Amino acid sequence: MAAILHDPKELTFRQTCGGSILTTTAILSAASCFVNQSRPNPASQYRIRVGSDQPNAGGSVHAVRLITLHPAYDYRTKSADVAVLRVTTLAYSLTVQPVTIAGINYNVSDSDTLFVLGWGQNQSSGLNNTLRYASQNTISQTYCTAVLGYEGVQVTEDMLCTRRTSGEFCQGDYGGPVIHASNSVQVGVASYSYQCGVKRYPSLSAKVAYHAVWIAYCG
Repeated sequence: MAAILHDPKELTFRQTCGGSILTTTAILSAASCFVNQSRPNPASQYRIRVGSDQPNAGGSVHAVRLITLHPAYDYRTKSADVAVLRVTTLAYSLTVQPVTIAGINYNVSDSDTLFVLGWGQNQSSGLNNTLRYASQNTISQTYCTAVLGYEGVQVTEDMLCTRRTSGEFCQGDYGGPVIHASNSVQVGVASYSYQCGVKRYPSLSAKVAYHAVWIAYCG
């Protein structure tokens, strides 16, 4: 797990999104964490923190050298909402380890249990100071499209839809890993929750398997 820290003035960096460790020099996150509408922010505005369950303390902080957004990313629909960050070299330890990501043929079935990790806000509360996780179940693309489409949210084929069971992800969680509970493989990148706190709406993540080749190439 990595905390994505941001400050437009490049002075006091605070947690804004999540990410996961791919290698000692690469972090996987969401493209939406690094753009202002369609324009990417400079890499110098970001840092990452690893090795701590607190987003703004402990562990080690590393500079971001390069942010690569997926070339198909659409800030309006959040399709292809993935990004890979090049960072100064991390040192692996008991608390700093790479994630295992889903390959192109990896399958997630409807009703599978997933864990979403992050420091995001809980409905009306602010961001959390301790890493948390929420359990969610996958749902069919058809049902997801029907529910969110009615609200004007476009669901694309590269999105993973989950039902908010014991929790959800909100602002501050985006970019963080969505983990298959059965084997700890990362299958999604938390992307968007329509109306956080309203359980009837599904949450959306970018499918790691769909973008596995691009992620491996950039990582």
